[in-house]
Amino acid sequence: MFDAAHPSRSARLRHATRAAHERVDALVGDTGLFRHRAGYLRFLRVQHRFHAVVRPLYDPSPLLRAWPALAGGGRLEAVAADLRDLGAAPDAVAAVPAILPGDPAAIGWLYCAEGSLLGAAILLKRAAALAIDEHRGARHLAAPEGGRGRRWAAVVAGLDALDLPPEHEQRCIAGALAAFALFETGLSPARNVA
Repeated sequence: MFDAAHPSRSARLRHATRAAHERVDALVGDTGLFRHRAGYLRFLRVQHRFHAVVRPLYDPSPLLRAWPALAGGGRLEAVAADLRDLGAAPDAVAAVPAILPGDPAAIGWLYCAEGSLLGAAILLKRAAALAIDEHRGARHLAAPEGGRGRRWAAVVAGLDALDLPPEHEQRCIAGALAAFALFETGLSPARNVA
């Protein structure tokens, strides 16, 4: 799908998901999740659910071979360790939606997972107020090897280079919107009991 205002796939995906992304950013910033440990634990539980969905997408597959910048990704184990650091057991994740690597929606989920590493730099600074850092309680927010910007640039270049039929782009967008919706549902103030 060509769009003169957003010529690359990554730009179109960013444009199509902007409102959802802004809603999630507002929830993370406005619900007090980083003001106390109970709020942060709530955030970690939603992160755990999200990373349980995307974890299988980082396993060897044709998608990963076509998008090699994703190698070494996936933060489920780090989130689980963060929960244990704070005395919480990871929730059972049997009810997470299954996304198959061959489904173009997987691209949208991975776009969100990788993009979240950029915002994680800010969240890591906020977590410091709770005496939590990349060594204890916030491992999943740590910068990847080589740095956040470098990895993101490689992920975006790989996304734009994927050989993807135009009709699959809407599934990519739907996957990204579903990823953001998981966070919206899990972090909405009406459900926030912390």
